[in-house]
Amino acid sequence: MLPTNSQPTGRAQIVLDVLLEGLRITNRNLNEMCRLALLSIGGRAVFRLQAAANDLRTRATHRQRLKEILERIENSPEMDAGVGQHIMNALLDSLRIKNKRLNDKAIAAFGSLHGSSIGTLITQAILNHKRAAGYCARLLKAADAVDGPPDVIQHLGLMELMFSSDETVRQLASDLVWKLRWAGQNQPLDSTP
Repeated sequence: MLPTNSQPTGRAQIVLDVLLEGLRITNRNLNEMCRLALLSIGGRAVFRLQAAANDLRTRATHRQRLKEILERIENSPEMDAGVGQHIMNALLDSLRIKNKRLNDKAIAAFGSLHGSSIGTLITQAILNHKRAAGYCARLLKAADAVDGPPDVIQHLGLMELMFSSDETVRQLASDLVWKLRWAGQNQPLDSTP
């Protein structure tokens, strides 16, 4: 049964939602990243893939992509060792595409992942802030959703983004820096000698 508003969704469900949504978007690169991530997840994604493929609202092209992935999983059920990297690539690519619904799902998925993903998000934001301000802003929003502090070097990169030529990037970077500083100041002190 697909989750409803009355049922809490788990981390895996949130990530699967992004991957399925990424397959809906007509973007070859994003489709490939989502396909690789779903194939690497393997049998654990079959139920959601089948439910989406059987949904009457699913368009024919999307249904075809889902069925191709299901067929590949059935023919090779072993999980790929690179599942984490495939998922990370698909989530990052989901932020690259300007699509509010997909972006919101990707940001929620990053918020459900381990805190170490904040470093990847900040690094990507720093690398892309001059040529893709919208993507950089979405990366910063995703980093804000992650629970965990970046290392000092990435924190310095965030300071650089506070002087970006894009007002949205400046504001998001500033908000994130202050949030991280506040979280760092309010960490409980270790009482062990």
